[in-house]
Amino acid sequence: MTIDAIMQQYRAEKVPDIIKDYSMVKSKLGVSREDSDPPWWGGDVVKEAADKDYLCAKALTSLAVLNGPTDVGELYSAWKQIKSRFKDNKQNGYDPKIAQHPFAFFRGTVLHEYLNPNSEKCLSKKLAKKVIKADVSIAETKFGEWGLDKLDVKEVSHENTIIESLLHTRENPNYVKAVVYKSKNTFGDLTARALARTPKLGVFVLGGLGAIHAGYDIAKGENIFAAAGKTALEVGTTLAGVGYLGAAGYKHLGALGSLTGMAAGTALGSLVPKLISAKEEIS
Repeated sequence: MTIDAIMQQYRAEKVPDIIKDYSMVKSKLGVSREDSDPPWWGGDVVKEAADKDYLCAKALTSLAVLNGPTDVGELYSAWKQIKSRFKDNKQNGYDPKIAQHPFAFFRGTVLHEYLNPNSEKCLSKKLAKKVIKADVSIAETKFGEWGLDKLDVKEVSHENTIIESLLHTRENPNYVKAVVYKSKNTFGDLTARALARTPKLGVFVLGGLGAIHAGYDIAKGENIFAAAGKTALEVGTTLAGVGYLGAAGYKHLGALGSLTGMAAGTALGSLVPKLISAKEEIS
């Protein structure tokens, strides 16, 4: 069902302008297909609004606006890759077959400059420094380091990129470094890349949105343990699917492979809980 159809169907019930706002966001991002899978952080805003899960819908739309520039950058990189007939696989300034740059939640978003302590637009240098310290990938946390150590994965060197860090200014350029991992097997290499592509703050946000939605389901009468379990499974599967499939896609096909893998991971996150529920109903 298209956004226009949903708006007409619920017009009499005065559905908030959240659907209209999300439609505008999709238009700005150049996403025209109504049946396109949302990115891993986006969720199905239209469905949430139609189901009157307004709190979750508003939070999801805020994330869509926040991450808009990042998505546009990914789409542009993929377009350049296609235009070059897949000869240009170094859109970020390095070879993805060799290394993987760490992801961050706020880098490249509309809040980028406001969280840059070296920028004139910075709202609070003290706050910005705290955010930058916290806005790291899972691979850069103690948990990530522990996991990579258990898999015997080592950081052997770094590659220069053209990705501007949250400290970057024209006067004092500062770019993100891509990490070259050494592993005894493919699983270890992909795990390291997947952890590097998963922002710590993104995990918290996705988990929080899942909790909001679980609370909404519980309020409608669903069993609290069933709702919590379903949410935990979907969040975990989505993170793993997006991390691993996105990492594999980026390693072999660059930006286009990254987008394709992330989309597949998002679909996997939604599909697995449904398959398990269907199996339980049959049993």
